[in-house]
Amino acid sequence: MLMLFLITPTLGLLSPPDRASMIRVELREPNSCSFVSVVDFTQRLNGCLTDRVLYRFELIKGLNFLYHYLGTSPKPAVAVRGKNDWYYLGEFYDAAISKFRGISPGNVLPFSKEEQFKGVLDVLKGSGVNYIFSVVPDKPRIYPEYLPQWLRPSRHSSRFDQVRRRLRARHYRVLYLKDALLSRIRTGESAPLYFESDSHWNYRGAYEGYKAIMRELKKNSRETLRTIEEGELSFKPTEGTCDLANLLQLDLPCTNQVPTPTGTMRFHILKMTAGDVATSIGPFEQLEEPMYIRRISNESALNSRKLLFIDDSFGRALNPFLRQTFSEVREVHYEVLFREGSASVVRLLAEYKPDVVVVNAVERIF
Repeated sequence: MLMLFLITPTLGLLSPPDRASMIRVELREPNSCSFVSVVDFTQRLNGCLTDRVLYRFELIKGLNFLYHYLGTSPKPAVAVRGKNDWYYLGEFYDAAISKFRGISPGNVLPFSKEEQFKGVLDVLKGSGVNYIFSVVPDKPRIYPEYLPQWLRPSRHSSRFDQVRRRLRARHYRVLYLKDALLSRIRTGESAPLYFESDSHWNYRGAYEGYKAIMRELKKNSRETLRTIEEGELSFKPTEGTCDLANLLQLDLPCTNQVPTPTGTMRFHILKMTAGDVATSIGPFEQLEEPMYIRRISNESALNSRKLLFIDDSFGRALNPFLRQTFSEVREVHYEVLFREGSASVVRLLAEYKPDVVVVNAVERIF
């Protein structure tokens, strides 16, 4: 039996690694076994052999389950295990834990997107367009009760708290969505607003963010903006797909809250245009955040207004509500605009002429 256990993994050297599984679970391509020099061989051999172990993902999954069964996280740097099988993003991604605990910005990461967002917000503030910069709180801000005992914020302000003060000092319209989400929980809302084993909010949480954003936009709108009201939809709990569960290769609780219209409210099929290709998409179909300009049209939208939506991965659950609200939505990831600087924002405003601009990002990127 021992001999079989030792020999079986090495047979994987005769077959290529499961590329699809590696991209889905580890978010990367398999290590190459093509070497151009002796130095290259010594530096990359270990990665080449490791990726070609037979039944690699099955073996890792079994080991990860053992760690989880014993009450700890299989990969604490990737995901920290909390109470009731809740998981939180680990230090590996954007130094998420250190920032939550209030470590000084200079001691965490030397690079922040603060200056790049200032360039975007400077253009919007000077353009006269109705805009809002909404910032989504990290999961520990909303559900600290499930955090492990050792993971608690310090008495110091978080990295984003410091950034937020500087942004407000420049009189940008910044909306931190933490209060809106916590307010919903205080009403006795039992449905989770974030996935238990994902780093993102679900549709229920995104809807609370949507309502707060629309309230702020209405304050500066010359015309009435209709919104999806509380009584016009309900949420049905369904099993979702969670990023942290995938990375850990564990079957963990992952509850989404799918919106369902009630009364006279209807969610409409949409027309998506990317380049010269037009396709139809479902009203709440989740799309990856676009690294290009994507146009969504809705002839039956609540308002005949145009929206420019600059977002990140948290926009996947938020923008379906916006697509039902605005007749045309142009969506783009902020990283696309950062490549060219503020000039790209000036060009977008001139070419598209949006009535409303929403910039949305999660706090940990700061």
